[in-house]
Amino acid sequence: MSPTQEQLSHARSTIADAVWNTADKYLRSVVEPEEYGDYIIPFAVLRRIECMLDSRKTEFLKLYQGLKKQYDGIPDERIVSIHARTKLGLHFYNTSKLSLDAIAKTDDNVDEALSTYLGHFSPNLRDIWDSFKFTEKITTLARAQRLYGVVGHFAKIDMHPDNLPDTAMGDMFEDVMYRAFNTKGKSAGAFYTPRDAIALMVGVLFASDDDGLAGDAPVRTVYDPCAGTGGMLLVAKNELKELNRNIQVSLHGQELMEFAYGIGKADLIMQGNNPDSIQFGNTLTNDRFEDQTFDYILTKKTMRPMIRANAGCEYALAA
Repeated sequence: MSPTQEQLSHARSTIADAVWNTADKYLRSVVEPEEYGDYIIPFAVLRRIECMLDSRKTEFLKLYQGLKKQYDGIPDERIVSIHARTKLGLHFYNTSKLSLDAIAKTDDNVDEALSTYLGHFSPNLRDIWDSFKFTEKITTLARAQRLYGVVGHFAKIDMHPDNLPDTAMGDMFEDVMYRAFNTKGKSAGAFYTPRDAIALMVGVLFASDDDGLAGDAPVRTVYDPCAGTGGMLLVAKNELKELNRNIQVSLHGQELMEFAYGIGKADLIMQGNNPDSIQFGNTLTNDRFEDQTFDYILTKKTMRPMIRANAGCEYALAA
């Protein structure tokens, strides 16, 4: 039986509190308050992703062992990715038997075990850890003798999709991000835009396309050239789904700031989207979507939202 809305609301609130309680239990006196989110967010992302992989972990490890025998050693990651996607429907994976729970059950070399665990994720997840500078966070916590406690704390938080579906996970992560960026003061705006402001923006954007969205199975592409933490893309998808539950939405974005890129990519993955939806880099000097067109473009501050009619797609820099 699926959880009720009341149960989901309670779960996401409880989990958000549990995630943020990491600060009081383990981060206080170790890092500055404005840096709490820099430590909490990577662990929350890691826990959600391993929960997403949990139900297929045994199958994947069996597949991986078969590939090692077939190729007489460690197979190329591109081959592993193809087999994971085509045979198990996995767009990302981890090739080790480790988990936060397994690491938490030993008090020896927790930092080494956690770094090994992170290194065995697929390449499209490892760049998220790099963007978070996760290994530096691990070193800081290990030196302060807090890493073992943090790992054990997150290992006990249930973020499995059965307990926390994509939408509820998005709301929970939104809560955590709000708390994190609220501690950063003026700099928060560089990373984060409140979701209610985005909802107003996308509502205006979609208003003139009502007829086109009313079909049996419409398809729409959405692009944000300055994606930040991915909020505009996710809200846009949710709003389109509200208008037509049968719509197919493909999200695309690019972001230059590493930490924001990591959060944005992670947030999209945690809510069931393609890991390649957001690309890293400068849109103006290295457009990763140069040969593609989109139905909608929207972005914050430096770009004004535009709407595509039929085939072409253009955007203009805001004055």
